[in-house]
Amino acid sequence: MKLRAFIIISVMIMIPIRMHAMEHSIGIGAHISNFKASDAQEGKTFIGGHIRARLAGGFGLEASIDYREDTYITDVQQTTIKSVPLLFSATIELLHRSPVTPYFLGGGGWYFTKIDMKTEFFDIHDDQTKFGWHLGGGVIIKPSSRLAVHADYRYTSVDFELQRFKFDAAGRMLTGGVTFYF
Repeated sequence: MKLRAFIIISVMIMIPIRMHAMEHSIGIGAHISNFKASDAQEGKTFIGGHIRARLAGGFGLEASIDYREDTYITDVQQTTIKSVPLLFSATIELLHRSPVTPYFLGGGGWYFTKIDMKTEFFDIHDDQTKFGWHLGGGVIIKPSSRLAVHADYRYTSVDFELQRFKFDAAGRMLTGGVTFYF
């Protein structure tokens, strides 16, 4: 009887503690990024949105979506690549209990892409979906349990082909954003 009462009381105590620990673990936010492909003349700034989940021990998950456009110009052609990357990342915060913590992230995603190439002799238009990888790190500032601000650097790796032309869309992405947790 005492064992049963102990188990029941323990469970009744642990459920609210566990629920409190899970409080504010899902967040939604917006970010601004600057992406520069390796072959691009300049970087492009764009906006996007993300969902983040805080898991135990500083581990987390992120899903993000953006819109970006890059133009490559040479003497003989102009190529415009419009991309909507849908990325999924695993994150690890090194000091997850601290209000300021460095973190690492890595993952993959699908790049829904439209390529337009124009030359003096022909125009080519193509839609593609490619998978690519990314890896990076940054810092998170948590002024409260419901708010986090982050800044990070990501290296992305994805290639596109259009007939006999190949585009290396790998590059760097600098991102800053805010996440509201509920």
